[in-house]
Amino acid sequence: MACLRSISPLSDTSDNSIVENIDDDKDLSNSDWLGYIHDKSSINFNDPYVKIYVQSCEELQVAAMTPILSMLSTAEVKIRHRGILPLGAAALAKALKDNPNVEVLDLEDNSIKEEGANHITEMLLENDTITYLNISQNFITASGFAALGQMLGMNMTLRHLDLSGNKMEIFDVKTLCEGIQESSLLTLCMNGCQIVEEAAHVLGKAIEQHRRLQHLELSFNCIRKKGAVAICKGAKECHTLKHLDVSWNGFGFEGSIAVCDMLKGDVHLEFLNLAGNRIDWTCVPPIAKGICLNSCLKKLLIGQNPLTKDGVMGLLKAAGVKTNRLEHLGLEAVPVNTDIINSVKRMQKTRTFTFTHGGLFNSDDMIGVKRKSKEDPLSILTRYLGGRGIRVMDLFRTFNKDSEQRISRASFIHGLRKVHVPLEEWEMHQLADKMEEGHKGRINFRYLNVCVRLQARKIRLIEMAESAKKKQRTKRNKSIMALPPITEPNQQAESISLLTSQVSLDSIMACDKSSLVGCNPQNVQQDTKHLPSPSQSMSMAQKGKQKTVYNLVDMTKPLANKPCDTQRAANRKKQDKRCKTASAPMGSSLTRTTRRNESTSYMELLSDLSI
Repeated sequence: MACLRSISPLSDTSDNSIVENIDDDKDLSNSDWLGYIHDKSSINFNDPYVKIYVQSCEELQVAAMTPILSMLSTAEVKIRHRGILPLGAAALAKALKDNPNVEVLDLEDNSIKEEGANHITEMLLENDTITYLNISQNFITASGFAALGQMLGMNMTLRHLDLSGNKMEIFDVKTLCEGIQESSLLTLCMNGCQIVEEAAHVLGKAIEQHRRLQHLELSFNCIRKKGAVAICKGAKECHTLKHLDVSWNGFGFEGSIAVCDMLKGDVHLEFLNLAGNRIDWTCVPPIAKGICLNSCLKKLLIGQNPLTKDGVMGLLKAAGVKTNRLEHLGLEAVPVNTDIINSVKRMQKTRTFTFTHGGLFNSDDMIGVKRKSKEDPLSILTRYLGGRGIRVMDLFRTFNKDSEQRISRASFIHGLRKVHVPLEEWEMHQLADKMEEGHKGRINFRYLNVCVRLQARKIRLIEMAESAKKKQRTKRNKSIMALPPITEPNQQAESISLLTSQVSLDSIMACDKSSLVGCNPQNVQQDTKHLPSPSQSMSMAQKGKQKTVYNLVDMTKPLANKPCDTQRAANRKKQDKRCKTASAPMGSSLTRTTRRNESTSYMELLSDLSI
């Protein structure tokens, strides 16, 4: 590796004494040093920042790198795959602290770790010229991300940040997002950071509150289900975002619903990459719906997915809408057939449209697609009669004007043609074969009427089942888009303790003796034995079980969680009867009305606690 093993102190003269003492007689034409030592004439040894870098290397006892010496006076310091390590990053940070020349700092794959990241972030707190920072694949951990989050909230000149290849835990994402929300970033790259679903939820909230971000890359992560929904919601609310790359995350069906919602309300996104997201033919309809309602998206990459021919055709139909501005559809590794190619050629005649695919493959067989069987001729006839309001008796009269109960096969087929039933010739013969079974070549009116009625009932059942499935899909889609609030562990513990304190029955036991004046104390003492203890009620509340409300008159009979009005009325009547037989004196001021009011308030208290 190119480095300066033996470094002499700087002198006032502009000699090359800081360069490694290499034997002059040694031939370096084929040496490993050739690719790393730059032309010495390109290094300005009088540059103060070069001097600072060399002095820092001497203090930290690390080898100075010749490429860095030649780049400190330029606008770009690009050192990739050189292994400068944390101490090398510290020396470089000192040279860049007040450097007004460098605008781009690229330290990809240098193993600077969290110590080097801390030095870089400290430098960026005082540097106001660097706008691009790439510290990807550097094994940065928790403290490094915390320092980056603090720096992003204070540095207003950094526009591009690349953190790809650094594994991020949920806590790391939370600390980083605190700074991202208030940063001035235009580009954020977090590819291959192993971001999971919960971390994506936090990141989506940060993106939603950002008002400058234009370019976001989150490929090769573990963003699925609710995480995909959170990212899409954040992208929808970030009105400055134009480029979104979420490839290779496994969005699946939940992600397709979120993409549909994002594209419907999105008026700014121009590039979207959904490659390798487990998007099959069932995910295409919601995505196609979003494309139809979008008028800004120009480039969509959705290759490396099991779309099948039907899925590709659905996307092309959505792209063919007049209000759509899609210019490129990328289907890498997705085979297509001639029908798709012809459809693209027709589209290219009317607008600018490019198309990439995974090769031409002509076949009627598509793996994974369940083809719908052709509808039964009797079902087609039943739908036709129902749509036209024609009874079977009226249809039979058109077949036979003599009002006979049976007609021939030829007359039946002729009558179907006469009323223009939408059946092919072979379908009419198939229907005639089915109707003439057991009737020796003739078709019976009663048998035809019964068959049509049974088929109509079957069609109604099928339509009801499809309507129920549609409602379930709608409900499921709404539940997919519903995101739970982000709560801290302390808040969750407080909510659980509050719940247990509310459902505790200690207050009920305390107010029992004071509110039930006039009741038999012996009955009350016997009935309280059936109440659960406070510890039992607390365990029931923590486990999420339904709480049982006991009847005031008979504690052994539990009521429902939410007693209806009839149950409350019945309880009041029983309480009135108990009050009549109570041992209270005749002249007591506790009348039936007051007792009823007290028992009613007590039952309302029980019902409120059971909710």
